[in-house]
Amino acid sequence: MTYSIAMRALVIALCVASGEAWADPVLMMNEPEDLKRAQWSCDGAAGTIREYDWAIKTSECSQMEQCQRAMDINAVCKVRGPVMALRDFYSKLLAQFASNPNCPISIMRLTDGKSDAEVRNDNEAFEKANWELDLYFTPGAVKAEWQLWPFQNGKIIPKPLQGEGDLGQIARDVCTIMTHGGAKILN
Repeated sequence: MTYSIAMRALVIALCVASGEAWADPVLMMNEPEDLKRAQWSCDGAAGTIREYDWAIKTSECSQMEQCQRAMDINAVCKVRGPVMALRDFYSKLLAQFASNPNCPISIMRLTDGKSDAEVRNDNEAFEKANWELDLYFTPGAVKAEWQLWPFQNGKIIPKPLQGEGDLGQIARDVCTIMTHGGAKILN
């Protein structure tokens, strides 16, 4: 209860201080940065597997949580790859935002594309966003840690709000922080 009241007060203070309209918040999702973190998870799992090679060869890996977790992450990274795994997670997260009638936010996604249209979309996202959501996504995981960065005068305020949850919880928490109200997905 206290957390919720404090969170609402912080959101109101940030919106008032930045002069942003409360009724139309814009969330930017930074796919290139989220993809880097997903790739780091894949690389980390591959490194852990090398460290536990002896356990894998002796069939003891399944009895060691860190080894088994690395094997699970590595399997998703090998089969789906970090790009497809992240895009699947994004797609499901966007569906959570869009299906929530109490979440009237707009969402723009930065892409890793190099076409003129994608560059224009990215520039538009930077100009319109008043929040940025960063996901610390691990391929194959059902939960992710996240940080929500408020913008003020076109610049990120270096005091993010943080959380962790499954797709539904992330969407609910982010919506609660940004506004009390589904989302318009702009690109």
